[in-house]
This record gives sequence, structure tokens and C-alpha cells, in this order.
Amino acid sequence: DWHLGQTFYQFDRSPEHRAFLVWLQEQLITQEVDVLLVAGDVFDNPNPSAAAQKMLYQFLKEITNRNKHLQVVIIAGNHDSGYRIEQVEPLLAKYNAKAVGVIHKNSQQQIDLEHLLVPILDEQQNTVAWCLSLPFLRPAEITGFNEHTTNSQNAIAYLHQQLIAVAKARKTADQALILMSHAHMQGGETSDSE
Repeated sequence: DWHLGQTFYQFDRSPEHRAFLVWLQEQLITQEVDVLLVAGDVFDNPNPSAAAQKMLYQFLKEITNRNKHLQVVIIAGNHDSGYRIEQVEPLLAKYNAKAVGVIHKNSQQQIDLEHLLVPILDEQQNTVAWCLSLPFLRPAEITGFNEHTTNSQNAIAYLHQQLIAVAKARKTADQALILMSHAHMQGGETSDSE
């Protein structure tokens, strides 16, 4: 959870975020990372400032200039606007990045599982893994499709099962599966801290 653009108790965290992105860029280069998975809450709110958005896109530009083969997969968290993250798809594609922000329906009005499967490619453009990319699941997006999706908890479990089954059927023996999801933890306890 990067929370770019966050002001924490009247304190602007932009200098911290910039320092983090510089550190991350160095880690991606020195560790020779092939794929960066960003598991949601890229921004602190659904309507991020221009400065927060610029920070993300500048980071993507700089890191892909330094590592042409780095692939980036981003999902929306509960603080993000999934539609906003997806609407810049042409820009993201320029930086070898893919965003999955919302659940889409296919022509049969069922959840489009294909949209949630992102191939992870090697330098020769061969698929070496599949990233099952589940953004924050809002009840209105995932309930009411069938008898398995009558409530949010059942719908989340059903969607995970369906997506994993499709991915397992698609993958070959030498391809990995990676499940990336942004979800609330069940059974957690609240504290005085954010």
C-alpha cells in the first residue's frame, strides 16, 4: 500500500513517498527484478492529486528507462478508484505496465475472468507465469450473478475458486501461478493507529 498523495495528520508525506520510490527503483535494478506486483492502494484516495499521479507515472517512466524488460502489474485497492487506474491503460502499456482496477462482465453478463489473468513474460516474450489479479472486490461488482454469489463473502470465495480453476486450466507445467489480491483481513482487531 503506497498511499501516494497521503497527508497524515496534516503532514504531507510526499518527500517520504519520493524517497521510497527512489529506493524501490534501486532495488529493482540491483536485484535484477523481472516483475513488480503492486497490490493496491497505490493512491491514498479515489481522486488523487495531479502531483500524486505524476509521482507514479514518473516512477514508471524512470524504472522502465533503466530496465526495459521490467513488467509491472497493478491492482486497485479500497483507497483507489479502479476505473481511474484502468483508464490510463494506453499510458501504462507504454511502460510495460498493466492495471486491473475493477471487475468486468463478459457478453454473457458473467464475471470476465480473462480480464483478471495477466501473463508474466520473460525477455523473449514467453509466458513464464500467470498473475491472478484481484482488485479490491466491492459487493456491487461481484454479487447477484448466480446462487454462489448471493452475498459478498460467498461471492469472494466463489470468484477466487473460479479464477484459480481457469488459471490452472490455462497454465502449462513450467508456468507458475501468482495470486495477488487486495482484501480486508478477517478476524483482525482495530487499534488507535490508522
